[in-house]
Amino acid sequence: MKYNSAIKESVDELLAIEKQQRQARLRDRIRFLRFLKEGRAQTQQQAGEQLGLSLRQSQRLWQTYRQEGIEKLLQTGYQHGFGKLSTHQLSELKQWLTTPPHKKLSQIQTYIKERWQIDYTIAGLSLLFKRMKIKYKPARMGKMKENIEPQY
Repeated sequence: MKYNSAIKESVDELLAIEKQQRQARLRDRIRFLRFLKEGRAQTQQQAGEQLGLSLRQSQRLWQTYRQEGIEKLLQTGYQHGFGKLSTHQLSELKQWLTTPPHKKLSQIQTYIKERWQIDYTIAGLSLLFKRMKIKYKPARMGKMKENIEPQY
């Protein structure tokens, strides 16, 4: 196949687009086209091998370019997942966390499970708090012992 004529963009355009890309995956997709356009690779497989892609991945890239253009190659297809809790549930959780006594992560996990039937792991709760910019400070034994009067 004559990739030089099949690829609409010039080598300079491809090089400029490639340099603009911050994500390595997108940069490699454009580099794949540039290798074919420049003649550095005669086949899709050769261009893919230079970038560490399998034959099937190379074929898929070429098919996407032919059917949908370079714009589609520059899309990641990744959609950021939102948390399990709604904004209303998050605000309710924040309110519950402000009421004493201080809670452990396991207690918070149980509360969320019982209240909204949503499963969170301890690590997931830790990430949730980080995302919500809540600094988790569990009660410490030293502080608890100070409040207890000595027994004789």
